[in-house]
Amino acid sequence: MALLRSFTHARFLFYFMLRAFRPAVVLALAMGALLTSCDASTKDSDPAPAAVGAISGMVTVQDEVGQPVANKAGITVTLEGSSTSVSTVTGADGSFQLKNLPWGTYKIVYKRNDLGTIQEASLVLNEQHRTLARTATLGQLASTVVTSFSLGGDGPLSNSQAYTVGVNHNSAVYPDDYGFRIYMGATAGVSSTNYQFTSLVYSNQNPTQFWFHYADLLKRGFKSGDMVYLVVYGAPGREVTYADPANGRAQLVSNLNPTPSAVRSFVLP
Repeated sequence: MALLRSFTHARFLFYFMLRAFRPAVVLALAMGALLTSCDASTKDSDPAPAAVGAISGMVTVQDEVGQPVANKAGITVTLEGSSTSVSTVTGADGSFQLKNLPWGTYKIVYKRNDLGTIQEASLVLNEQHRTLARTATLGQLASTVVTSFSLGGDGPLSNSQAYTVGVNHNSAVYPDDYGFRIYMGATAGVSSTNYQFTSLVYSNQNPTQFWFHYADLLKRGFKSGDMVYLVVYGAPGREVTYADPANGRAQLVSNLNPTPSAVRSFVLP
């Protein structure tokens, strides 16, 4: 009989505790579910990696005869994209870095007033290429200036055109000979970046006379009866070239003297 009363008392006590603590149990379960839900929501809403990248590099400098130059600071490095244009300058060691760049295709331009400007196109930043490292060499502008340029009739060989060039050059830098580069094109806007044919010439005489063969022009797309336009630039002892961004093929000379001759023309026989 005592055992029955003890069992009945225990059941009553358990029932009472269950009723008393049920709200707390329900609340705890609800809080656990809420925390689990919040945790899942936080995981689902984690931001995707930023679609940005970086380009860094090193620029070296050489003088007009190809010797290293210690001063590599202050070169402006500009990155041009479809919706972004940012710039920085090189440090004393020639290093640079551009960060937080939106993914896309860029052209990079290196420039300092005493040096030839060079460009590099089709640099791509994307998920596979978040960082790019570049190197570039800039050359001192040629000191040789073309002071006169004229066409002189027939050359010494048949089917050739003679021309005469006079320059102002530094004999201490060029004690033996100096150089100039002649460009030929189909329009009066012929230049070192807009041409069909070019030739580098060295001479130890000033002024000097040279000639070119008509056959060389016919091979490069000119036709008999075409008007041919010519212009001349002073050339450095060591040219620095880069691929033409417009077509990626022609090699443009970056460190010619920036002052061109007058443009001359003749009709190709």
